[in-house]
Amino acid sequence: AVAAPLSGTFGPWTVHAPPPPESGISLLQILAILDGALDPDLGPLGGTNAATLAAALDVAADQRARYLSDPAFVPVPVAAMLAEAAAMRHRLRPESRAGIAADGAASPGADSAPGDTPGETTSVVVADGEGLVIAMNHSLVSHGGSGVVTDGLGFLYNNTMAGFDVEPGGHNSIEPGRARWSAACPTIVTSDVDSAPLRLAMTGPGGSRAIGAVAQGVLDVLAFGLDPLHAVSLPRIDAHDGMVDLESAVPSAVEAGLRDAGMEVHRTFESGFAALYAVARTGGKWQAAADPRRPGAAITA
Repeated sequence: AVAAPLSGTFGPWTVHAPPPPESGISLLQILAILDGALDPDLGPLGGTNAATLAAALDVAADQRARYLSDPAFVPVPVAAMLAEAAAMRHRLRPESRAGIAADGAASPGADSAPGDTPGETTSVVVADGEGLVIAMNHSLVSHGGSGVVTDGLGFLYNNTMAGFDVEPGGHNSIEPGRARWSAACPTIVTSDVDSAPLRLAMTGPGGSRAIGAVAQGVLDVLAFGLDPLHAVSLPRIDAHDGMVDLESAVPSAVEAGLRDAGMEVHRTFESGFAALYAVARTGGKWQAAADPRRPGAAITA
C-alpha cells in the first residue's frame, strides 16, 4: 500500500516524513517546537541551543511512547500532536527558556514504545537531475533479523515483532495483521520559492536514536546553514524519559551547560550513535554526504 506522507513546515521550507506507524510525526514535532527557538549564531549545540533541543527531543519521545501505533488499529492524533508542538514554540524562545528542564513530561510507563538498538539497517538516499528523490530504510532490526529465509527468495525476514507489547489491550499490543511502530523517519525537504523544489533529503539507521539524529541533521542544514557533510558529521545528543544522552564527541562545555539547566546527562561511548546519509541542493548544485560513523558512501554524477 502507498501512504501519503505527513507534511509540516520549518521556516520557508516544507518537510515531508512518513506517517504512523513510522516516526515522521516525531520528526515534525521536533521541528515545529524548534522553529524560531534556536539561536543560529550560537551553533547547533552552542549556548542554550543544546538544552532547547534536548527539551524538544524529550517531548517528542514521550508523545511517541504515548500515541504512536498502527492507525488501522488505534487512532493516532496526528493533528493534535502537531498543534501541541507548535503551541510549545513560545516556551522555547530565548526569552522564555527558564525552567524548561523542570517541566518534563510524564513517564510513558510500561506501555511505551521500546527503544531499538542499532542493528542491520540499510539506508539509501538518491536524487536525479529531474528532481525525483528517494529516501528509504530497510531494516532487519537486529543482526540476522529473524534468521528465516523463504526458499528461492534469498533474503532474511526481520524480527520487528520483538517491538510489540505482548500484553493485550495496549496501543502497541501484538495482533494479527498489525504493524508495529517504527523509528524510521526518512525525510524530504522542499521549497516553494526556489526554482528547484528539492532542498534536502536525509535518513539513516540507529533505532530510536535515528529520529533525533535526522532532526539534528535537518536543523544543521536549514537552521544553521551547514553543508550536508558537516551536518551529518557533527556530534549529536538524544533525550528521552528526562535523560539526555551525549555522544562521546560532544564538548564538555555542552555537558556542563545541560547540567546547569537542571538536566540529567549521560555520556555514551558506544559506537554508532545513529548515522545519517543525505543529498542536498544548494545554489543549483547537488551535494551528497555519508556519515563517517559507519560504512557508507556518497556519490555524485
